[in-house]
Amino acid sequence: MSGELHALRHLAAYLEAAGQNARLHRLLLADREWMDRKLAALEDDGAYLGDIAIALRQFEDPLTPSGLLVVAQLFAARLVVRLRGESYAEDDLIVLTLEGRVKMALARARLRVAPEKRCGDLLAIHRVLRRRGQADRDLLDEIRDRAFAVENDRERAYAFAALGEEAALSGFPVPARAAFDKAADALALMGPSLLDRIWVLQVLAGTQARAGFYPDALAALRAIHHPFYLAWTAADMAPLAPESGARARLLTQAESLAARLEDPGQEIWVLKRILLSSISMGADTEVRRLLRKLRELAATSGGDRAIQALAIGFAAMGRCQKAGNALQDLREGWARGEALKAIAVAWGKGAHWYRAERTVDTIEKPVDRRATLRQLAVLAAEEGAFREARHLLKKARMEVSDGTIPPSRRLSLSAGLQNDASAPPEQDRLQASASEAVRLAESGNEVAARNLLRQLETTVPITTFSEASVWQTLAIAHARLGERERAFEILQDLAQIRRLPVLDNLNRREEARKAARAAAECGAFLLAFEMLEELPSDLFSGELALCAGAFERLSPGLAATVKTEVARILGWSSSPGEIPERSP
Repeated sequence: MSGELHALRHLAAYLEAAGQNARLHRLLLADREWMDRKLAALEDDGAYLGDIAIALRQFEDPLTPSGLLVVAQLFAARLVVRLRGESYAEDDLIVLTLEGRVKMALARARLRVAPEKRCGDLLAIHRVLRRRGQADRDLLDEIRDRAFAVENDRERAYAFAALGEEAALSGFPVPARAAFDKAADALALMGPSLLDRIWVLQVLAGTQARAGFYPDALAALRAIHHPFYLAWTAADMAPLAPESGARARLLTQAESLAARLEDPGQEIWVLKRILLSSISMGADTEVRRLLRKLRELAATSGGDRAIQALAIGFAAMGRCQKAGNALQDLREGWARGEALKAIAVAWGKGAHWYRAERTVDTIEKPVDRRATLRQLAVLAAEEGAFREARHLLKKARMEVSDGTIPPSRRLSLSAGLQNDASAPPEQDRLQASASEAVRLAESGNEVAARNLLRQLETTVPITTFSEASVWQTLAIAHARLGERERAFEILQDLAQIRRLPVLDNLNRREEARKAARAAAECGAFLLAFEMLEELPSDLFSGELALCAGAFERLSPGLAATVKTEVARILGWSSSPGEIPERSP
C-alpha cells in the first residue's frame, strides 16, 4: 500500500488517537479537498463517511456551543455525501459499471436511503456484471436483505420479483424461487386496490417468464381478470414462451381480447404491444398484417394513437426515416413524445449518436428528453462510446424540471393535512396540558409544573403517535426545569418506539421532524441531528432553521453561525451528479 493511500485510509483514526481533534475537524471541514481526494483515490464515499463517524465519536449530549457547531458541520458534510449519491440516477451507475468502475457504482447505490431505490440500483449494477460473466451471489444476497426492508407491499413485491429474475439468470435457481415466493407473499398482503394487484401480477408474469419459470408466469397471467391488462401482459409474454405454439396462442389471445375492448385507445395499445412482440420474434408476415391493420385504424377510429403506434413499430424495425414520415401525419403534440423517444433510441442502437441527439431535441417535455438522453447514454456505454455516454448524461442533467409536483410530495402534503385533522379531542386536551407544564416551568412556577408532570406521566400511555407528541412536550418541560437527564431519557425511549415498523415512510418522516424539534428544545442536539438525518435531504436546512431558537438559548449568536457554516458546507454539492474522471 502506498504512503498516500495509507494516509487517506487511516489519517483520521491516527489524529483521533493522538487527541488532535482540532486538526481532524480542519481536515474534514475546512473545505472539500479531503472528501474529493478520498473519492478519487478510493472510489468509495464510505471512506469519508467513516472519517466523519470517527469525528462524531467525540461528542455526546449535552453539547457545548463549540461542540454544537462542529456537530452541525459534520452532519452537513455527511449530507453532502448523501446528496451526491442521490444525484446519481440508475443510468449513471450503469455507465460507471460498464466503464469498469464497479466499486464507485456500488458505493453510490449504497448511499440510497430508500431501500426500494437501493434495491433497484444494485440490481441494475448486477445486470451489467452478470452479462459480463461476473454474477455475484454476495451482491444478490445484499439485495435480498434490502428487499426485506421495503415497507410498501407493492414495492416489496416488485423488488423480490426483479431479484428472482436476476438470480435465475445468474444461475442461482434456489434463491430465485425463494425471491419469487416472497414476491407472492407481498402480493397476498396487499390491500384491496385492484390496480396495484394487477401491476404486481404483470411484473410477476414478465419476470418469471424471463427467468424460465414459465408455469408460474402463466399462473400470474391467469390471475389477471381485467381484459385490457390481460391482453397487454399476454402480448408482452409471447416472445418469452418456450415454444412456437405457446407464443402463437398468447398473441392470438391478446388480439382477441383487444378486439372486444370498448376503448379504442386501449385496443391500439394492445395492438402496438403485439406488433413489438412480433417484431422481436421475427414474425414478418404478422408484422405486415398488423401494420396494415394500424393504417386502417389510423384512417378511421384510431387517429393519432394508431399513427403513433405505426411510428413506434417502424422505429423498432430500425426504419427511422419511415417512422419520421409517419409522425408528419400526427395532429396532436401529446402523441409525438413516445414516438420520438422510440426513434431516438433506434438511431442510438445504430450508433448514429448525432441523429439520436437531434431527435431528442425535438421532444417537447423536459422529463421525456431527460429520460431518453439517459437511455441513449447507456446504449453508448454498452458500445464502449464512453465519451458520448458522458456527454449525454451531462446534457440530461441540464434538462430543467417541467414544474410539476411529484406524486410523493402531493401525497405528503395531503397526508399531513389528514394527520392534523384527525387528532381526537382527548389528545388535544393532553397536548394542551403538556404545553401548560412547559409554560409553568418557564414562568418559574416549578412546584405546579412538577405536579402537572407527575399527573400526566402516570395517566398518558404511549400507544399512539399523538401521545408520543405529548411526551415530547413533557420532555421539554423537564428540560425547562433543569431536569435534563429525565428529558433525555424520555427522548431516547420515544426514539426507540418511533422506529417500530408501524408507520409508512411519509408519516415516519413527520414524526422525525417533531422529534428533532423536541430534542433541540431539550438541548439534546446530537439526537436532534440524528433525527434530521432521517428526513429527505431537501428538508434538512429548513428543519434546522426551526431549531434556531434552541441554538440561541445555548449561546446568543450561535444560530447565525450554524446557519452560515451549514450553508458553506452544503455548497460543496453545488454541482451534483457529475461522474468524476478516473484517477490516472
